[in-house]
Formats: sequence, structure tokens, C-alpha cells
Amino acid sequence: MRRSSTLLCALLLLVLCFSTPPLARAQKRRELPGLVPAPPPVVPQRVTVEPGQAVQVPLTIIGGRAEQLEFLIRVPPRAGKLSQVRPVGANGGVVTYQAPARAGEDRFSYAVRSREGVSAAAMVSIVIAGAPAAAGLAARLVVPESVDFPSVFPGELSSAELEVHNVGATMAEGTLTLPAMWSTESGARYRIAAGGRAVFKLTFTPTRAGIFNDDAILGPSPKKFVPLHAVVEAPLVLKPAALKLAPAAGQPARSAVFLLENRTGEEQTVKVSAGTHLLVPESVKIGARETAQVAVTADASAAGEFADKLKLSTETWSAELPVHVLALAATVRFGVPPEFGAVLAGASVSAKATLVNPGEVAANVTLRAEGAFAVESAKLTVPPHDEARVGVALREARAGVNRGKIIAEWDGGREELAISVTAAEPVRVAAKQAPKPDAEEPAAAESEEITDPLLAMTRAEHPNGLGDFTRDLQPTSAVLEWPSDLGATTALRLEERVLSLGKDDELVVKWQPLGGVTFSAAGALQRAELHALKPDALYTVRVVSGAKDTVFTAEFITPAKKPLVDIGWQTGTLSLLALGLLVAGWLRWKSRERSAW
Repeated sequence: MRRSSTLLCALLLLVLCFSTPPLARAQKRRELPGLVPAPPPVVPQRVTVEPGQAVQVPLTIIGGRAEQLEFLIRVPPRAGKLSQVRPVGANGGVVTYQAPARAGEDRFSYAVRSREGVSAAAMVSIVIAGAPAAAGLAARLVVPESVDFPSVFPGELSSAELEVHNVGATMAEGTLTLPAMWSTESGARYRIAAGGRAVFKLTFTPTRAGIFNDDAILGPSPKKFVPLHAVVEAPLVLKPAALKLAPAAGQPARSAVFLLENRTGEEQTVKVSAGTHLLVPESVKIGARETAQVAVTADASAAGEFADKLKLSTETWSAELPVHVLALAATVRFGVPPEFGAVLAGASVSAKATLVNPGEVAANVTLRAEGAFAVESAKLTVPPHDEARVGVALREARAGVNRGKIIAEWDGGREELAISVTAAEPVRVAAKQAPKPDAEEPAAAESEEITDPLLAMTRAEHPNGLGDFTRDLQPTSAVLEWPSDLGATTALRLEERVLSLGKDDELVVKWQPLGGVTFSAAGALQRAELHALKPDALYTVRVVSGAKDTVFTAEFITPAKKPLVDIGWQTGTLSLLALGLLVAGWLRWKSRERSAW
């Protein structure tokens, strides 16, 4: 028997030594990774109050939290009444319980809301002890459930009345205690006879906007709590609560607009200040009951992303507006397109296009080409307010129109440039061969390749002959007329070929628009009337559609201006001799006539 008792005691000691208390086990469960944190537990309360009296009940949690907690009434009392919950600090609250006139027990439950959620409810037990004033001989005060004040703006005065009745049998004496920002014009001390009443004129002078809930206290005997409630509106309202400045599409500027609403009946002047990288007006005037738009622009010198805030204030109001400024985006566009000049089929040519960056930050551009073209470099950097040249190559051009495009892409943008090059087939013409001495017939003509790119190009673009479409040539005008099915008939323009010498005496061919041209259509024909031409001049022109496709090329020479009288040199010489003889005969006759006198 003794051995069994010894073993039993040893087992109990082992259980006690290695067992974990419930609170410790709960703490360990909370510390286990992967478990969701629980809201803080609230503390159950037990309070005592006399019948018909009021008592303040503190609402608290176990421990502390670095956040503002919200206390909630889960189950209201059955006999008494509760005021609104008033926060006390960040982790506490208080509520006023008004007991009924009869003794007994009552209860209510409350919980707390934190960032983790709502906690489990805790019970507040209320003991209503003692009896009402014996035989109704004591003073007894009856007060309103709450006193509500009209809404005002900060700095304005709001007034309300607190009426107190003494329904007891003796004099009620005491002091009215008011919280901060509340005051009374009729004095804090009171003496209310049995069956009498007192009216307190209360004033509320707020210094800031918000919702205010507090208690006026009458006492000490009997003691009463009267809830006070007031709403203070902000005289000016900001919309939105935070501002973001982002670069507009294709623009280097970063700006945004916020609204400032004046809810008062008077004009308001709002002072505005900001950091060194935000551009804002110094002040804004807003009429009564009006809304103003205020623009905020980021300084272009601060190209990166940054945060700042605006400070706005009047004599009775102030606010801050957070501003988040995004980094400037690069802005790139194509400038000068590539000029390939005259191209023969099978040739490989290259030219330069220009990328322009008008923005405030450098653009890292990725380049690629489509169609018949290729880019010489896949990546390049375009400095701010600068440009870079892009090498474009056409390998082994095919006869006709070679089309393609260059695509430039960078962070937040994309740009395309369509290009086309017309390549001409080398033209073969018959070359005359001298007949062999002993041959009966001349040898067959052999063809030779014309390597003149200008002649090859113009013949390839206009296979019917350079003068077939030229009509009504005049010294200063000409008419081109061609079938409509020869090419595009919309967005037509006329260009003149201009030749010049480039580097290393290389021939450079450019086409430039020719002014004084009128296009029209007549049935199946298209017509171009050329004016303001130079007499006795060689013109090589081409008609180009909107897609930069050449419809045809024409070459013509304008005639010279004819003189009023067309006299050859022989006729002119004989005429001058005859005139000289006439003048000489007339002079001789006049001299003889004078001698006769």
C-alpha cells in the first residue's frame, strides 16, 4: 500500500513539473508561425451603483497595443441605459451607466476592435445596491438623456440648454462640472428646491473640426452624468486626400489639380506652401460656398521620383496634402527620315535617320526594323534635349518599291517610322557594232548595261517615255495628263529632282516639292497643271501619292520666250545698211539746199 502511494505521488509530481499552464500554452500557440494574431482580450468588470444614479464604467484590455482601439457594446443592459462610448487614450474607453430607480442587478457586454478583428466579448456585472431615498425624503435629479449642440465651424460658438428637475423632497445643491471647450453662462453652482428646476445655458467653442462626445457632471449628491454631443465641420475641405503627379502622355511635365471647397458663408484666403521642387500659388481666394481648383506642378529639374506635401492654412484652419511625384518619363520621336537617293536593283545602300529627345531625362532606346530594312545598332541612348542618328541599311534592293519601318521602343513609349525606297532595274540598250569586213550581214547587236542611276531610275519609273504625259508646254507652264489606273489618285503631290555634289564629289539626288501645281480629274485621266516655271529649262518631275509611291516620272524642257519681232541676223544687217543709206542721202540733200541759199 505504501509503495502504491509513493508511485502515485511521483506520477503527480512529473505531471506538475512538465505540464504548461493554460496561459503559457495559449501564449505559445499565439507565437507559433502561421497562426493569425488574435485581437487583444477585454477585461470583465463589476461595478456598484445606487438606484437612480449614474456611474462611469472603464473599458480596458489586457496588455497594450500601439494603435487606436475601438470599443463596442455587444449586448446592452436590460434595466439601465448606456451613453456613447468615449475613447480614453489609445487603448481605453469609458461609458456611463444610468441605473434604474429600483435596486437589483444588471449587466452588459463589450468587445474591442483592432487591426486583427473583433475580440471576444466580456461581461460587465452591475449591482444596484441600496434603496431610493427613504420615503422620498432626499433630493432626486432628473436630467435629459443627452444635450446635442448645433454644428459649427472651428472658432464659432454653439449654444444649448441643460434643464435639470429636482423631483425629490429636499434641496439639491452641487456644482456643474464641464469638460474643456464647454462652459456655462449661468454659473456652475446650483441650488434647486424640491419640485423645482434649473436651466443651464451651455456654450461650446471648438478649436478644431471633428465629432465631440463628453459628459457634464452634476453633484456630488445626487451625482448625475449628462452626455454632451457636438459636431464641428471643417470650414474647407480638400479633395482628394492625397495627390499623385505623373507625366502626361508624350509630355515631360508632371502636374495635377486638387479641389478646395469653402463651406463657409464668407470668402476665404488660403495660404499654400510646399517644398522646393513643387510649384504652387502662394495663396488662393475662394468665394463663399464655392470650390477652387489649384494646380500643382513638379519642377523639371527634379527628374526622379520623390514625395512632398502641401501645407494649407487660414486663421482658423490648417491641413496638409501629401504629394507623390513619379519620375519623369523619356520622350522620343523621329526627326529627319533617311534619304537613300537613287538606288539600282541589287544594290546595298544605307542612310541615317534622326531620333530626337525633347524631354528632361535620357532615353534608352531599343531599335529594330521590319520589311526590307535593317538597323545598324539595336540599342542607343538619346540624351535629354538632344538627338541621335540611327543607321538604316537596305541590303540587295529589289526592283520596284522596297517598304519597311523602323521601330523605336523605350520605357513607357514606342515610335514608328515608315520608309520606302524605289529601286530601278539597270536598263539595257542596243549598242551598234561595226560589221566584219568579210561578213555579208552586220553582226547582231549586243546589249550593254547602262549604269547611270539617274537615267535608269527615270526610265524604270516611266517606261512609256519621259514625254508621253506632257501636254501644252509653254515657257512658264506645262500640263501633265496620265491615265487614272497608272497609280494612286489621292493625296497627290509633284516633286522636282535636284542634283548636288556631296562628300568625295558623290552625286546626291533629292526630291523637293514643286510649287504652283493644281491637280484635277477628268474622266479616266488625271491632270496636273504646272505654273511659275522657268523658260528654256530642263525639268525632271515626279507625281507622288500620299503613301510616298511614285506614280510616274516625266522630263521636259520649257521653250524659250519669243521676242516681239523675230528678225534673223542677215535681215537685221541689211535693214541697218538701208537705214544708213537713207540717212546719208537725206543729209546730202539738206546740205545742197542750204548752199542754194
